[in-house]
Amino acid sequence: MHISLSIYRRKTGWFPPLPADLDSPQTLVLVFGDSAFVEEPAPFLELADRFVQAVHAGCSSGPVHGACGWRPGELTAAIIRFQDTHLHGAAVEVRQRRDSGLMGAALAAQLPSVPMLRQDRQAAVAPLQRQGPLRLALLLSDGQGVDGEALLRGLRGGLPLAARITGGLAGDRGATGPAWVYGCDGRLPAPGRACVVGLYGPRLHVGQGHAAGWQPMGMAHHVTRAHGPVVYELDGRPALEVYRDYLGTEAARLPASALLHPLALTAADGQAPTIRSVLTVDEHRGALLLATSLAEGSRVLVMQRQAGDLAASTRQAAERAVEALPPGARHLLLSVGCLDQPALPGADGTLAEAPPAMPWPLSLSRDALPAVGFHSLGELTAGAAPGEVQLHHQTHAFTALAEA
Repeated sequence: MHISLSIYRRKTGWFPPLPADLDSPQTLVLVFGDSAFVEEPAPFLELADRFVQAVHAGCSSGPVHGACGWRPGELTAAIIRFQDTHLHGAAVEVRQRRDSGLMGAALAAQLPSVPMLRQDRQAAVAPLQRQGPLRLALLLSDGQGVDGEALLRGLRGGLPLAARITGGLAGDRGATGPAWVYGCDGRLPAPGRACVVGLYGPRLHVGQGHAAGWQPMGMAHHVTRAHGPVVYELDGRPALEVYRDYLGTEAARLPASALLHPLALTAADGQAPTIRSVLTVDEHRGALLLATSLAEGSRVLVMQRQAGDLAASTRQAAERAVEALPPGARHLLLSVGCLDQPALPGADGTLAEAPPAMPWPLSLSRDALPAVGFHSLGELTAGAAPGEVQLHHQTHAFTALAEA
């Protein structure tokens, strides 16, 4: 497993220069960065020319400070050439949000249960000897125009139960342009798309860790009236009224201060809770608008966090992902999401100074541990049950990959 990292800046291009010896059908090119690059094809065309045989995938990242490793005006590319792991990519365009579930199923249908090895650019796929089952599906999707929960359900339902799923949703309220998704079908980055990369082979090892960094502020409340992503009532009271009771003086800064107080949602079927962002509030109807749909009968907790809990949770999650790999194996760490504290507008409407950046969460240096990732609108993590995968918001998910 060979790994090379390069950063693209408009003035300097790719640096270090893109490697000339890593192109192969078993090479994965991952690209993450500024949403403004949706209008700038040059760096993606250069990648396509340099890595003709590889599988390409990537998405835009929201503005981030600290441990996620992305800066405005940049793209970061990780070129990973596997030795015994085989790849297959698929992509779809989601024209309407209500079709997200069908598109997830369409992505799953394009991933074979065993890999079909490509012989050349003219022959799309050619079945050869069995190379091992699907071990991991990396899903990247536009999170602004796509229903991520429905997309994930469609994908999960069409894949083998033993296959893990990782990845996330692109997009951020502070981004400078629309979220984009790149790769898997030879097209330039564009919004309204989703792609998945299947990784196959018995020698591929996957470690995962998830950091929430949130603590409940009080008791759980039952969702007594809701429609889609809109929560109208909690315990028979207007949802916004209940929410304001927890926020105290911070309620004056709604909806911005909702970033500091997401909800922990437990569905009526008793699955493990997931973190859900409160996107905005409806003063007229006393309602909360969440990032995804929820059902009546669910339970929610209003959450808060402390800086110390945040740093410890992130470090432990990253280390947990790496520790699941064979000792001494060369590996890559994929980071999705970022738990850095957001800068919120003050009483005069201006943004407060951003808090100090979080340190890199591992004891290893970045040079010793190649890492790439993006600031997401949603993160995919493994659930408690076999084959279960969950979509969270405002958390941090780590996936470590190695061959051994």
